[in-house]
Amino acid sequence: MKVKVSQTLELDEVPELLKDILNECARKLDNCRNVKHPSLLRNVDNLQKFGIALHELRSELSMIDAKLLDCWNISVGYDRALHGGDQEPLEVDGE
Repeated sequence: MKVKVSQTLELDEVPELLKDILNECARKLDNCRNVKHPSLLRNVDNLQKFGIALHELRSELSMIDAKLLDCWNISVGYDRALHGGDQEPLEVDGE
């Protein structure tokens, strides 16, 4: 189950938080490529195992996508805090 949490930190700590989230996403993508993808290939002839592996990969990619969207939202809030909210944020495809 996914949940949203909030966190309080100093403004100058935001860029480091964004880097941490991006690094976490990169590690999770590496795991998808190095663990989940080979599992799919090993189980392509076993429908049940293939389905489980595919579901696990899709779930992990969904979480990565959600975290990347969190990065975008945090960066928009950070930019507004720095510039007083005078600018409209750039549009992100699909948003």
